[in-house]
Amino acid sequence: MAIKTRVLVYPETGKIRSYGEAIYDLFGGEKPVDKIPPAYSCNNDRLVFIGVKVGRQLPDDLRLFCGSMDKSRATYVAIFGNGDESTINAVANTLREAGTEVVGEILNVDVPFLSFIKKLKPEEKARIEEWAQKIFDDVVSR
Repeated sequence: MAIKTRVLVYPETGKIRSYGEAIYDLFGGEKPVDKIPPAYSCNNDRLVFIGVKVGRQLPDDLRLFCGSMDKSRATYVAIFGNGDESTINAVANTLREAGTEVVGEILNVDVPFLSFIKKLKPEEKARIEEWAQKIFDDVVSR
């Protein structure tokens, strides 16, 4: 069953984007992997995968975007991220407060400090694909 799916990443470059592209390659979608805030806003998307690499503070542009993600933009959101756990949880809480449902567990991914390392190892690709497929199957069954 096909459902309207998008993949968004913050920041738009580096290994976090490579994780997003692995999810996009798995499910496809109307639009390719996009940055946050996206060039084309979310509109009635059933499932949005959001990948973030954050520090100790939630960046304003990410907070504002997540605060606008209500049910009219996305029914379900799944998060994968790297960085401070409390900041990633703040992303999830901001999404919940906006009215969208955060599904599944937040997946902690490995993103090295060196930004030029973008290629996923086979085990990293398998892990993100397995996680994304589980989320997708859960959303389809709802």
